[in-house]
Amino acid sequence: MDEHLICFIICVTDVLRQEECLTYLNALEVPDGYATDVITIEGADSVCAAYNAAMQSSNAKYKVYLRQEIFLRDRRFIASMLQAFDDPAIGMIGLVGTEQLSEDGVLRNGKLVGTFTAREMNPDGRMYVPEVLGEGIREVMAVDGRLIATQQDLPWREDLFRGQDFFDVSQSLEFRKAGYRVAVAAQTSGGYFFDNDDLQPPVEEEDRKRFLEAYGKQIFTDGQPRKRVLYPNMQTISTWNIPYALTLAGVETVLIEFFGTAENKAEKDIDQVSGSIRELHADAVMTHDFFAPVAVACEENHVPYISWIYDSIQVALYDESALLPGNYIFDFDRLQEQDTKNRGAAYVRHMALAGNVHSMDRLVIEEEDEKRLSCDVSFIGSLYSDRDYQIPMDRLSERAASEVRGLLERQLNRWDGEVRFIGRLSDETIDELVAMQREDVPEYRFIGKRSFIEQTYFSRGITHLERVEMMRRLGETGWDVRLYTKEKDQKTVIPGVRVEKGLEYDKEVPKAYYLSKINLNITLPSIRSGVPLRVFDIMAAGGFMLTNYQPEIDELFVVGRDLEVYHSFDEMVDKVNYYLRHEKERLQITLNGHRRVREEYSYGKRVGSILDMVSEDLVKKGRPALR
Repeated sequence: MDEHLICFIICVTDVLRQEECLTYLNALEVPDGYATDVITIEGADSVCAAYNAAMQSSNAKYKVYLRQEIFLRDRRFIASMLQAFDDPAIGMIGLVGTEQLSEDGVLRNGKLVGTFTAREMNPDGRMYVPEVLGEGIREVMAVDGRLIATQQDLPWREDLFRGQDFFDVSQSLEFRKAGYRVAVAAQTSGGYFFDNDDLQPPVEEEDRKRFLEAYGKQIFTDGQPRKRVLYPNMQTISTWNIPYALTLAGVETVLIEFFGTAENKAEKDIDQVSGSIRELHADAVMTHDFFAPVAVACEENHVPYISWIYDSIQVALYDESALLPGNYIFDFDRLQEQDTKNRGAAYVRHMALAGNVHSMDRLVIEEEDEKRLSCDVSFIGSLYSDRDYQIPMDRLSERAASEVRGLLERQLNRWDGEVRFIGRLSDETIDELVAMQREDVPEYRFIGKRSFIEQTYFSRGITHLERVEMMRRLGETGWDVRLYTKEKDQKTVIPGVRVEKGLEYDKEVPKAYYLSKINLNITLPSIRSGVPLRVFDIMAAGGFMLTNYQPEIDELFVVGRDLEVYHSFDEMVDKVNYYLRHEKERLQITLNGHRRVREEYSYGKRVGSILDMVSEDLVKKGRPALR
């Protein structure tokens, strides 16, 4: 073997790129006493077979395997390579690599490190930008096949891989198995360029399975990869609660961007999710609330779709996609769960919501926070002050107005677990209310005009009246009362109440919950039995919870020990006055409630239960469990 010869081995499919690649190679500085050689391989179907043939035909100690699209612009590349190989324990170096292969075995899906100058994107549009290695070398598990330099010859696994995939990661692991270190070496800025604007094609699935079977024990601690769950970031409530809980449950979680809506099955949204499922080799997809385009994408790719519902009414559940057999729907509201079952959904279970006690434990309260957010009583939420939600009594006929007034009298100021307005309005009154809506109400085609009027329009109209009245009565108590609400409600003036702008959900809201002596909740009447997310958020943050009564409260908590409830405005005001004057009792209930959420209703426990239930059903169907 010639210890002073460097052989560049290039697989060629494009003559023009090959010529430019060779131009850069010919311009490299060759240290004194060394020589270079070039072997080009045209039209190779198997990279491993081609590299084996070239390796056996060259007696060079140093071999550089590279793609024709790599243009080495750093003229001192050879000197840098030889310096890295001064350590005889290093058998292979590359430009880009990963310290831990991803669960699917695909190198580009792991956390990359190295020096990378390119514009390559994968099918779902994510850019591959590794951690930049500024100097020296870093040991990795595997390097990328764009450029691989070696100072030892080991056979490439053409017995396993006969195409274009996994030649690089398998060779990296063969070197490690033989006792050599694999590393990436820093390059000067702009030292090379990868000239390929083409989308990165997906790997061959059979090769991927073959790779994991051959090398799984070498890659993963227990010999098996963790299951991978995709979590589309819907830009709604906190992005991190469910992904964090999935990680705690031993599942690898990958966030993907999603800009569609829950009800609209747009082809572009379905294709985006489908592309991510295929490219990232997802074992399942999970979302907060049900999203029809996600359900369709999962069904197309034969992966389970898990949705955890926190809204009611959740309009997308009325779409036909909710009946697909791959769905696993978990609903916080028992009555909505039953409705979905009655429409024919195959797998629907009740699952109460959760509080993020882990992030709340790391909450830092600054002095400025205390000055700004400390108060006696607060409510954080919408007043639904939009005209769209206000019942236009002056525009209704006398008959319809009388009917609506009677219904409001029966519903308002009563929280006893009964919803008194569903199915109670006459068809004529429904028609009058529908006529006052805009013509393009999208919910009509999913839930029908009556359900929309009752469970969306009327529900929010009632909530507007209740929340305004709640704040008005609290304003008369003389306590320091705050309302944090959306910009459109800022013109609201309620005597005795400080109306403040809305707070940021992840960063500010938990602090406000903690610093308010009493936190209030009024639940939308469309949530007929379940306990809303606000209750769990408040208790997870260490806040005192005073909420209207909901039928499922007694299943989850002990009233008077973990939280307090009211059944009318008078009872609400009485309990506010009582607990602000009895601090010890208030603090004890606050502590009990936080402990209850931590022990039974943390995201980690709830998501773990969901995964166990889904896994049990998958195993019954002869499919692998998620954990």
